[in-house]
Amino acid sequence: MLEIRTLTKRFGDTPSTAPVFENLDFVLNTGEYCALMGESGAGKSTLLNIIAGLEPTTSGTITLEGQALDANIDDAVTLFRREKLGFIFQAFHLLPYLNVFENIALPLRLNRWTEEKISARVTEMLASVGLGDKRASLPRELSGGEMQRVAIARALAHRPRLLLADEPTGNLDPDTALQVLELLRSEIRRNNTTAIIVTHSEIAARTADRAVMLTRAGLKPRLFS
Repeated sequence: MLEIRTLTKRFGDTPSTAPVFENLDFVLNTGEYCALMGESGAGKSTLLNIIAGLEPTTSGTITLEGQALDANIDDAVTLFRREKLGFIFQAFHLLPYLNVFENIALPLRLNRWTEEKISARVTEMLASVGLGDKRASLPRELSGGEMQRVAIARALAHRPRLLLADEPTGNLDPDTALQVLELLRSEIRRNNTTAIIVTHSEIAARTADRAVMLTRAGLKPRLFS
């Protein structure tokens, strides 16, 4: 489903610049949920951004469902992100001037869904994340956990093939984080979405099908006792 081959990333123009990671190989199967771990500065968020087309690679290839992705082709990347990708940010990134319904509807409008289908799908997502009574609320009126649930609903509303989540529970208290993780896993399973979650939390990583550690030497399985 997602295949990464000999991926290298350097921040700099010369070969002597130390790579963030080098010759990275990684395959994620359809419907698989993977936790990506590693020390701060290992390049976890950078890798997520490269997969999403937000940053260019230095070398190597990334393919999604057999389609090559190239962050240097703006139109192709925009189309890929719009149709195939959902992204959950640590800081939520909800639009403050849109209410909950409108925030979740945004990717559907970008993909030119009809208003009838948008209304039905957003209502369905609001119910699945337990926020049916918050549809008219603005982000500033929500708790951190509620905002993260809106972010999850928005990322999954257009039924993406690939979901990327960057520390989605990093700003939440432990109890709220657990609720969000259970919701995230449930929605991934419901939609058969392939997913990568970047996390420092062992608790979060244990909710995934497998966990890997990102180091300069490559990706290694992360096993839990």
